[in-house]
Amino acid sequence: MNKTIKRFIVICFLSTLILSITFVAFADEASTADRAAGYHVYDDADLLSTSQWNTLEDMASRISTEYECGIYIVTVNDFTEYTDTGDVLDAAENIYNGMDFGYGDGRDGQLLLLSMADRDYALVAYGDFGNAAFTDYGKDLVIDEFLDDFSINDWYSGFYDYLDECEYLLHEARNGEPVDIMIPDDDPYYPDVEYKPTFMDYVRRYLFSLVPGSLVSLITCSVLRSKNKTVRTATEANRYVAGRGLDLYRANEIFLHRSQTRHVIEHHDRSSFGGGSHPGGTTIRPSGFSGKSGKF
Repeated sequence: MNKTIKRFIVICFLSTLILSITFVAFADEASTADRAAGYHVYDDADLLSTSQWNTLEDMASRISTEYECGIYIVTVNDFTEYTDTGDVLDAAENIYNGMDFGYGDGRDGQLLLLSMADRDYALVAYGDFGNAAFTDYGKDLVIDEFLDDFSINDWYSGFYDYLDECEYLLHEARNGEPVDIMIPDDDPYYPDVEYKPTFMDYVRRYLFSLVPGSLVSLITCSVLRSKNKTVRTATEANRYVAGRGLDLYRANEIFLHRSQTRHVIEHHDRSSFGGGSHPGGTTIRPSGFSGKSGKF
């Protein structure tokens, strides 16, 4: 093999290698661009692998389409780049509006924002259906699902649990029973309020105290009367010795009244409560968003 052929083979090999490297780089750049255009999961903080992102994106897209309410995840390095107020909720609202999130004309949806700089999170909902489906109590349920995972840096599990809980809340809301915690309408008593007895309560207490007392008195009189039938005149002086008299002391405890206090027991499970308006519902900010925030 002469030098010309060897040189040609080397040039072909190097050209093929360069083209392969360029194609891989282009494919990775295209994948990153796809993540940042028209999807539901935006991982700017690079917390997820490609396979994890694909799984979460497919799940969020399916839920959003099925229930006509956009469900989103955004991770950033520092939320302060998206707001001048220093409030992570304001940053989440700005991202929601800036990315034109939401489903339909009402832009119904919910966004989970993670900021890695100081480990902040924000959960914001928008739209009539979005705010109705994700009540204040419902948001607490969502937060409970992802917070334990994020605390140990298990990002994928936390996002998966977030989407799963969102699907449950949307399912209940679509059936007309948004998950919330309320005091039933037929219970007029609020927590730690002393029960006030009615007139019938006093009547029942009087009867309860009168009947036992009357029975005790009747029995006592019957016993004394039976003993008096055997009484006769004493003929011996020692029958009248002092200190041998009859002691009739008796101690009775009589139930007069009772005080009763009622407490409302809160149910922290996946339950829907109908009726009433306190203390459930959704607290909506002047911006039209409802939300909660904290640290993970």
